[in-house]
Amino acid sequence: MKEIKDSKMWRLFDLYTIWSSLPKYYSTFTDEKLKGYNLDSEIIELIKMPTKKEFCEKFKVSLSTLKRWDNTQELQDRLKENYKEWAKKLTPNVIGKLYEKIMEEGDASRIKLWKEFIVGQNAALDVNTGLDRILENIKEEPNGDNNS
Repeated sequence: MKEIKDSKMWRLFDLYTIWSSLPKYYSTFTDEKLKGYNLDSEIIELIKMPTKKEFCEKFKVSLSTLKRWDNTQELQDRLKENYKEWAKKLTPNVIGKLYEKIMEEGDASRIKLWKEFIVGQNAALDVNTGLDRILENIKEEPNGDNNS
């Protein structure tokens, strides 16, 4: 961005993009709970600032600067990257919780998700493969009689 001329402002812009991409409800979590999410201490510090006003006070930047940044394409592009980055760190927790719920409830939708994501098996492929086997068995039997 043309308006950012020094490294300090670039660092603030980077911190702001990270802060903007974090789930705001995390600010209600305890330190212990946040540490359980495998988040860096810098991220935890940012999470504890739930409002732009607090961000501005902490980093000595004006609200008008943040508003200007909010309207840039660069911020939007970086937000997308940041969403993916912090979400990757949470993936083991999500997988663990998915497994727990499958073991507790055994519902088909979670099992299907597990098979698709973990095993790499597409549910539609399962149906087609099963149908193919049935059709093969019918073709092998004379006169389509499958009651032998």
